[in-house]
Amino acid sequence: MKDLEREKMNSLVISIVTWNSAKTITECIKSVLAQSVSDFQLFIVDNNSLDNTVEILESFNDSRIKLFKMNENFGFCGGHNYVISNSESDYVLLVNPDILLSPDYLEKVIATIKSSGNSVGTVCGLLLQNDPSSPGVVIDSAGLEITNSRIMKMRHHGERRNTVTLKQTEVFGADGALPLYNRVMIRDVSIDGKFFDEMFFAHKEDWDVSWRSHLYGWKTIFNPDCVAVHPRYFKPGNIKVRSKIKSEIKVHSVKNQLILLLKNESLLSFITNCIFIIPRQVLILLYIMLFERTSLEAYRFVIKNLPLIIKNRKIIQKKRVL
Repeated sequence: MKDLEREKMNSLVISIVTWNSAKTITECIKSVLAQSVSDFQLFIVDNNSLDNTVEILESFNDSRIKLFKMNENFGFCGGHNYVISNSESDYVLLVNPDILLSPDYLEKVIATIKSSGNSVGTVCGLLLQNDPSSPGVVIDSAGLEITNSRIMKMRHHGERRNTVTLKQTEVFGADGALPLYNRVMIRDVSIDGKFFDEMFFAHKEDWDVSWRSHLYGWKTIFNPDCVAVHPRYFKPGNIKVRSKIKSEIKVHSVKNQLILLLKNESLLSFITNCIFIIPRQVLILLYIMLFERTSLEAYRFVIKNLPLIIKNRKIIQKKRVL
């Protein structure tokens, strides 16, 4: 990667990682630049896009934008680590390139983290799948919750906004599409200077950070007054949907779930929840062996990188407070 000059920002760095994001990135950036507060810098890392994403990014003329064009794809994790490791703002907001922020999103999310106490490491807002003013607006995410099988679910995903009562509350974790992180928490949970585990590359890296920060005693706060649009279509366990996903994404999904468990799950917790964890993992392996043999690469990756996974596990388990 290129060297990035380390800078001290007044309060906030916004990090966007693009890869072939031409269809959505224009409106995303416009929504960032139109915020009611302007004291931020926008770092955009392009992971060697093959479409005209870079051309679109270069068309913006705003002194707050810094564009970094990579010569290869470093993934979601590598791209955001690049920004995080080379900036010194008080807070870091990750923004997916298909997000549309409400004009007061930054103002409200910064106010939330500043007023929530020193133990709060992350704040997430309400992600909606379509126009917030629409009577039938559907919720994309209201934070993450963890299940006994160690799958993380997006709270209220797919439910209509007008059927759900939401309030500011502590949640297990934040979806990676739009989390605000406290820099103190970032430093505390980073391993070997990396906030995101780059073995993940992409997919479930937000689960990993959420779980690790939770184990270290950091809280995640959900505030429904912080609203953004994220038009995601997501159906876990739907075989028809899965069949249309690229093979490399399916490999990342399988291997990252295994890495999550190996790094973050304590022995006592595993014993308590093994009746939920083991059957799910066995069913996944059987499905892959019968119908999706390309995803066997996930297991080869985990075996090859097991020494590093175990090293990271020891660091996490030694430092955990929960």
